Amino acid sequence: MSRLGSAPLDTVIRETGVVLEDRLRAVGEVERMEHGAGLVDAVLSSEKGTLIFSSHAGEQKGVWMLYRGAMQFIRNPPMHRLIDYPENIARLFIRLIDTLLQLLTELEPHQRGEVMVDDIRRMLTRISIPRGQQALYKALYQAGEQGLSGAELAAAMDRSRSQLAGVLGALGLRINGTEGLGGKGGIEVVLDVSMADDGGWHYQMRPILREALEAENIV
Repeated sequence: MSRLGSAPLDTVIRETGVVLEDRLRAVGEVERMEHGAGLVDAVLSSEKGTLIFSSHAGEQKGVWMLYRGAMQFIRNPPMHRLIDYPENIARLFIRLIDTLLQLLTELEPHQRGEVMVDDIRRMLTRISIPRGQQALYKALYQAGEQGLSGAELAAAMDRSRSQLAGVLGALGLRINGTEGLGGKGGIEVVLDVSMADDGGWHYQMRPILREALEAENIV
């Protein structure tokens, strides 16, 4: 925003469009030859996109059209002609581009494609499930939405807290060793982990794990 007073507004908007393009290209991992709306299509289209915000087709299409609209209405015009933008409009456009950039930043560390139930089913079945992980699944499945503190979970599994840590560590390795799940968050792909009142951790089974366990008749 500080540059608004030192550069033509159409130049600033053109540069923000280039930044958005570069970010989309990097996050979506597409060839540099793609530009503008074509780049958005390559990254976000429901049919061939490399970056999935939602498994819901309508929601994914909405994100696709949001970025496509920004390219066509904000990025493209100053690329092709000189435009005397009012400063208030320029600020709105820059804020919108900044929001789209932030959305990509928030998404990138967590997912390049949404984790699906089939991914979790593959994790569960690719090798036999150790007894410790079976006990973990059973305890958290039975606890439901309430979940369990670390102490409660260890007790329900008939294990010590250090043994629970070992089970969770092994589960994290199993998840990261499953194709498509590496780097997606480890145990937090399947468990919600938060701070408990006693200063320890609280564990709750994510719906995606519950659904996968039921589909595989594991619980």
